Parts: sequence; C-alpha cells; structure tokens
Amino acid sequence: MTERNKFDASEATMQDSNTQTTMEIDLVNKGSGVTYAKVPVVGGNTMGQLLDAYAQDLGIRRDAAKLVFVNKRTGVESCDENETVEGMGLMNGDVLTISDDGGVA
Repeated sequence: MTERNKFDASEATMQDSNTQTTMEIDLVNKGSGVTYAKVPVVGGNTMGQLLDAYAQDLGIRRDAAKLVFVNKRTGVESCDENETVEGMGLMNGDVLTISDDGGVA
C-alpha cells in the first residue's frame, strides 16, 4: 500500500504548526469508494494540499474542471481548493469525501 507519512501536516500547513493540533481524517473518492485512512492534518491545511498529496492514490483527477469536497459528518461542502480543514469543520476521525467532475456515473 502507500506510505503512512506521505503528507506531513506540520510542514504542509500555511500557518504556524506549533499552535495547531494534528488530527487524523479519512479521505474518500466519492465516485469509486477508494479510501485513504488516517491522514494527518491540521486546521490550516487546504483542500488543494490534500489533493496534491493524495489525488493519485484516491484516483481523483487533479486537473478536473470541478472538484467537490464534503465533510460527511456535517454536510459542509466546498469547491474551493483554498478552503481549509478548519473551514470545513473537520474533526479527528471525520471523513472527507472528494468528487471530481467525472465521479458519478
């Protein structure tokens, strides 16, 4: 499978990682169901950073015309790659589903 520390949340954040708590979320390709579990993130990580690190593993087309991110627990949805983990309301153990423009048959 893929390496566990592929995405270093403390390095990828645009904010000071010393003031943020690392948590783990699951990323799911909504179209295929492919899951990448226990991804370490902090509140300042963006959806774009998550895509840069995991799109290939999830089978998400990074160049898709439309990408949709959904916090499965709360239903919060965004198409903005600059949206943050905090802005999406994600908490430890949450699931973030991602769909690209070809994700639904």
